[in-house]
Amino acid sequence: MIMKKVLSLIAILISTLAFSYPSVVLGIGQMTEPIIIENAQQGEVFEKTIYLLNTEKTEAIFKVTAENNIAGWVKFYDPKNPKEAIQEITIPENSRYSLIAKFSIPDGTPNGKYSGVISVATSPKDEESKEKVSTSVSQKVSREVSITVVDKEEINLKTSIIPKTYNLKTGEPLSIRIIYDNQSNIKVRPQIQLKLKKNGRIKHNAIYPYPEELESVNSFSMKEITPLEIQTTGLEDGKYLAEMVTIVDEENKYNDHFSFTIGTVTDENDSSKILNYIARIGGGNLVLGWFIIGGFFIVLSMLLPFANRKKGIWKRLRNR
Repeated sequence: MIMKKVLSLIAILISTLAFSYPSVVLGIGQMTEPIIIENAQQGEVFEKTIYLLNTEKTEAIFKVTAENNIAGWVKFYDPKNPKEAIQEITIPENSRYSLIAKFSIPDGTPNGKYSGVISVATSPKDEESKEKVSTSVSQKVSREVSITVVDKEEINLKTSIIPKTYNLKTGEPLSIRIIYDNQSNIKVRPQIQLKLKKNGRIKHNAIYPYPEELESVNSFSMKEITPLEIQTTGLEDGKYLAEMVTIVDEENKYNDHFSFTIGTVTDENDSSKILNYIARIGGGNLVLGWFIIGGFFIVLSMLLPFANRKKGIWKRLRNR
């Protein structure tokens, strides 16, 4: 009975590892976890990252294809050249490489569930190796794909707001990085409404549209747009509140906010003045300022015992 339990646990462990790590066959491999896309709509594009593995000691050419119901729905792209679709890629020895798989749902596709696979296989460099590969069916690894097509829009967007700095010099522009994570089943082109407030009063209020030169944010993909650059010339020194609203449509708005300072904060009771001084110690970097101050006290604590010992030596010499 004990032996049966041990064997069962080993079987469960092997099964778990098989689904958690890349499937590798004769030096090639890819992740085996199924790709599941739900609530897909006609005419929309969905992006997924796939990882290919070459465990050989030489570089290898991998051919990637989509099969079964999704055969004509998928195109593959190298992240280094995302505008040109590819069918094969050369991967260096003992390395992993990522590709972007774009799933385009054709217009007129009836609602329902569609299944297929993404396959990776070695592609020979010459005729001799081609004959060898054709005789071995084990040099192909497939990953299951399931796509459910519906006719209802579902919007789910997350926005990351990352200011370049929270402490601006007088007249320095406010630069904000914006990264969209689109988990909707449609592509989106969000716009940003930005309000800058000081002591509750609006000092700046503008709407920034999605850049015309950029492609829309596809479903299940992330995209960073051109940073916003807001001129602060004419704004007085002090502490400000930035309120940002990401707008997809009238029904889907996402709020975010952060505080920042311009110039020297003159309010003696405002803790941001202390933080501003600490940031100046670190050359405008608040974290570095804290490290410098902490380092100063560490060095001071190391020198105090030495100073006390030296003081005791001088005292004994004078007593003589």
